Amino acid sequence: MFGTASVWVAHRAGLYWGRLTALIAAVMLAVMPLHVRESHYTLTDVPATFFVVVTLLLSLRAHERSTLWSFALAGAAAGLAGATKYNAGLAVIMPLIACAMTPAARPSRGLAATWVVAGAMIAFLIGAPYTLLDLPNFLNGFARLASEYRAPANTINPGWYVYLKLLRTSLHWPASLIVLAGLVLGCVRTALGPDRLKWMLLVAFSVLYFFFVSHQNIYFGRYLLPMVPSLTLLGAAAIVWMIDAMRRRGVPAAARQAVTALVTLLAIVPPAYTSISGNIEEGRVWTTEQAYRWIVANVPKGSTIYIEGSVTFQLPTDYPSTHVVLLRRKGDAASFKRDGVEYVVASSQQYGQYADSAHQSSTEYLYYQRLFEDTKELARFTPSAEHPGPELRVLRIE
Repeated sequence: MFGTASVWVAHRAGLYWGRLTALIAAVMLAVMPLHVRESHYTLTDVPATFFVVVTLLLSLRAHERSTLWSFALAGAAAGLAGATKYNAGLAVIMPLIACAMTPAARPSRGLAATWVVAGAMIAFLIGAPYTLLDLPNFLNGFARLASEYRAPANTINPGWYVYLKLLRTSLHWPASLIVLAGLVLGCVRTALGPDRLKWMLLVAFSVLYFFFVSHQNIYFGRYLLPMVPSLTLLGAAAIVWMIDAMRRRGVPAAARQAVTALVTLLAIVPPAYTSISGNIEEGRVWTTEQAYRWIVANVPKGSTIYIEGSVTFQLPTDYPSTHVVLLRRKGDAASFKRDGVEYVVASSQQYGQYADSAHQSSTEYLYYQRLFEDTKELARFTPSAEHPGPELRVLRIE
């Protein structure tokens, strides 16, 4: 429901660029594989994205209406985004930018900015009341979470590279190039006008948000979701700009319509195909489900288990299991035994990237080779066309 609502709100925001821009942006968001996939799961990223795009819409309206209440509502939307997921709280820069670029704000821009901050804080506490009601636990939990995001990265590539690759994979090359053209167009319009504010909101939030998440040390594709509506709006704006440029140059209507249809289809069809294929794949029995079934059938209840990777499964409560991003952060087989861990599920999401000969001297490669030698492999689930997912190895601590 939140994912679908985000498409509608993105369309409403896109109307500030025009009806065609709004329509193309909404369709791009509706078929975006990253957005489609994550909307299947009960996680915070999709609702946070909804509140971010609501913040964009309300910031545009606040600039238009120039009243304190309109700015306060935009700030409140950003507060709800932050209450849903902390990183989405960066959306507060949109109403603050709108304040700074609205000279007609009544009675002053400074007071309007105060209302933005107040609205954001009040809405955040309404959405996450135990921030204050249970302050010690909140601070302890936040500190633990922050330390995990500053721990050594779980990939050999820098964050910006990982996320650019994820975006390119989700959008495909045609839409990626269109979005890049939209980003360039947004930078030019932000600097030179016209309507600098609306372009500034898209560009500033997208760039700042990407910089923020790419400098954390835990990477998941879903972390990019809050900036996706802004990217689809920029991409749609680039397509419409191209259409207008052809019209200004006197390109015949038939040729213009053909080019428009071709470019729009290139931006929409490949991601839509990937989304549909992904839905079909989700209906198959994954390696994670195979591993789950095997463990429940073969591992004694009460056994303590470590499960590695991001694509994991939730065992019944009578299996004391712990999900870990990287096994090597928890130690080796000897330390697992001392900690009472009896079984380990290793994932190719981690050991797979160090499996080739180029990494045979790396610490990570040597860690996994030693782990496989010091444990007994009970089962291995290798991905195939019928069983997608990571390769999983069920290991027993001897």
